[in-house]
Amino acid sequence: MVVAVATTMMTVFAACGGDSNGEGEKTAPSGATAASESNAAAPTASTTSTAVTAASGSGSGTPSRKPCDLLSKRIAEDALGVPVAAPTQVPGPGNETCNYRATDTSVTAMVYLTTYTAKGTTAALDQAAAQFKNAYAVSGVGDAARVSIDEHAIGVLKGDFVFAVGLIPPTKGQTITPVTEAQMVKLANAVLAGL
Repeated sequence: MVVAVATTMMTVFAACGGDSNGEGEKTAPSGATAASESNAAAPTASTTSTAVTAASGSGSGTPSRKPCDLLSKRIAEDALGVPVAAPTQVPGPGNETCNYRATDTSVTAMVYLTTYTAKGTTAALDQAAAQFKNAYAVSGVGDAARVSIDEHAIGVLKGDFVFAVGLIPPTKGQTITPVTEAQMVKLANAVLAGL
């Protein structure tokens, strides 16, 4: 069965959005890439001048800010509730993404984390969040966070470090399984625990 999955990550938070089919269900977004049973399409990454975070403190005793160091297999499996394959790392201009997918190729399930190389600010987080459908501020994670349930993404600012996490729960068919604010906050806090 072919399942459409969003594959573009933009600005501060990763997007896996879509349109409503008129019945209140999420459907595959326009411009999505079809993922067949191989479930192998990895997200691509792009940024604008508002993409923000601090660089890793390589060799300085500072914790790593590499996405696959922060988003572990355990975190991915806890968030998705299914076993995941080895991560895929996707470099981009000014960012890096770590992507985990379900090992069961009959199900589309993905969690991804994008980190950025520029320093972050609340203003830049707000500017990026404005680009996403129904994004709003949430508390209980980092110094500031903006979530878009419609886009399955959360952007988080901690100090001058900003990252984006996206979650597509196990999905079969063309309808994307919804996420909740609580799921997104829990996932973002699991990533923050690695800092």
